[in-house]
Amino acid sequence: MPPGFEGFVVIMGWIKWLALGVAVIGLLILGATMAISSRRGEGMEIGGWLGRILIGVIIIASAATLVGFLVGT
Repeated sequence: MPPGFEGFVVIMGWIKWLALGVAVIGLLILGATMAISSRRGEGMEIGGWLGRILIGVIIIASAATLVGFLVGT
């Protein structure tokens, strides 16, 4: 690693955990919305949102892992 690059790695770690935290909050909100919708008998178009959130989690985790591998941490 070049000198001073440790700061970038720390910032990437914070961004990764912040993004995963937002994704978890999104899953909680989606679960609450799904429960309210099912009580009302509305459609299950929420499944598409679940897929989008889970794909986002996969992208966040894989990007953070790839950057960590390339940087050598």
